[in-house]
Amino acid sequence: MELRRKNCGFTLIETVIYVSMLAVVLVFTINMLLVIFSTVGDFKATRRLNSSAEAAMERMIRETRSAYSVDDAASVFEAHPGRLYLHKKNPDTGAEETMEFYLSGAALAYKANGGAEQLLSLPEIEVTNLVFRKLTGSTVSQAVKIEMQMRSSAEQYKSGNFYSTIILRGGY
Repeated sequence: MELRRKNCGFTLIETVIYVSMLAVVLVFTINMLLVIFSTVGDFKATRRLNSSAEAAMERMIRETRSAYSVDDAASVFEAHPGRLYLHKKNPDTGAEETMEFYLSGAALAYKANGGAEQLLSLPEIEVTNLVFRKLTGSTVSQAVKIEMQMRSSAEQYKSGNFYSTIILRGGY
């Protein structure tokens, strides 16, 4: 009587082929996951930078528009770090107010009426360049140009340049 052997498993060559195919699929999958996580981190850093810059610029624009004059003696123009000192009137009471924008370390800060310092930029955002330029085209109106460069100091390095020109509406 002759016994026949049944084929009950894989050969060594088949096992090596399956393992190598699985390794290729795993390497491809891990690489795609790393790219996705890197892109998400990059996007978050860009979003933090842009939202911080937008909030800071909007505050400076709003306060500058409502001012009636710029204090040339207290302001620093055409140089980094710039300082902008504004005079304005409270629309409700008519009382004189001041607003000052400047760098405090690497953060953008302001003081209202000489009070406590308030930060406009997020802690993980550094302002690397802040320049104010006073523009005068006529004796009636004044304008200020703001040039600001910010960079994210968090896990993903991002930087951006932000510009705005504002006419002081309170002066006419």
